[in-house]
Amino acid sequence: MTLPLEIRLIIYYRIIRLCPRGHTLLELWHPIPPVSRPCLFRILSRTMRPRGSDADAPREERCDDPCLLSPNRPFCGLPTSLLVCSRQIYEEARSIPFINNEFVFVGWFSSGLSIAIALTGSLTEWQRSFFRFARLEISVKCLGGSEPQQWMILCKLWSQGLRGLRLTIRVKDGVWQPVISFAGLDSSVDEEPMDVFDNTKSFPMWIQDGLLQLQHLKWLEVELEVVDWDDDKKIRWCAALEEMLNSHRDMASGHRVSVNPVERDVSPPRKMI
Repeated sequence: MTLPLEIRLIIYYRIIRLCPRGHTLLELWHPIPPVSRPCLFRILSRTMRPRGSDADAPREERCDDPCLLSPNRPFCGLPTSLLVCSRQIYEEARSIPFINNEFVFVGWFSSGLSIAIALTGSLTEWQRSFFRFARLEISVKCLGGSEPQQWMILCKLWSQGLRGLRLTIRVKDGVWQPVISFAGLDSSVDEEPMDVFDNTKSFPMWIQDGLLQLQHLKWLEVELEVVDWDDDKKIRWCAALEEMLNSHRDMASGHRVSVNPVERDVSPPRKMI
């Protein structure tokens, strides 16, 4: 405790990295969701504007690729033993697990959207204010309709803290149904959330009352699981979304949202030398 605060914070951060919480069975016969490690992503196009590295994370957490969020951020683990050492350490270190972790919400027995609301809603206000990075898997049906209430509730919960979001949008009928083609959607209500190409119309509600409420969002990565869309259309879709998100922002402040189209990198990991 005689060390300067800056050095103590580095020590706290490294302690938390050395003691991650592993995934465990919730109950007998209740399987673990199929997410055991961070998924690596790669950008679909190198022609989009680079956005600079992640300033919120420590140096070892920053991504080498300036167009992507860091793939090395801790993954859903919130070790808490450090926080019960003393009141002073608690006050100094309590924000670190929220700032440096990536919270991942996948569709399993329920949608990733409902799980995200349940967890984020249970946090206190100060915890939500330090909630920086999330990955969410969501069906396009959760964004459509006249009132996508759950999505807007989640964006309100994330509005003060979230900086980076990895968003997987799947065109399918439900949690258990396979991905279908965009042409196979039943109605225009389901197609409406994906219509971002015509900027003369009003914004889709999931953007107007959802994404635009994320006041501090800087980086958005979008994985579009639409079987009848090629890479070029996905790139154009993300570019149109980026234009929408930045159309009402104060350009003088330099606060822009960078939207990158990504896909999962299924190549084998490189060996460390």
